Amino acid sequence: MPQFKVVITDFSDPDHSLEVEEFQASGLDLELVRLDAHTAEALFPAAFDADALLVQWAKITRPVIDQLTRCKVILRYGIGVDMVDLEAASEHGILVCNVPDYCIEEVTLPYG
Repeated sequence: MPQFKVVITDFSDPDHSLEVEEFQASGLDLELVRLDAHTAEALFPAAFDADALLVQWAKITRPVIDQLTRCKVILRYGIGVDMVDLEAASEHGILVCNVPDYCIEEVTLPYG
């Protein structure tokens, strides 16, 4: 059994080759689970024992966070973190991260 479990909760692009490459390059012993869960019910049972969640749009609410038994970090694929209950995450000692420059280049480049 791998030492760490990382769950991609939901996604717009089913190609996760970049994530796979980065995790392999890290040398960490981990299992990468790809869900396409857009509801709390769909996250379980696959995510309850995750060490990390990678989230695009899924709502990570207090009831979801309360059921996470090993999670140490929730990473948002994007700028905002409004889909994560920050207070609940903090109470459980879970770090919440985002990608502050996600798509900045795409939306600031001039057309033409």
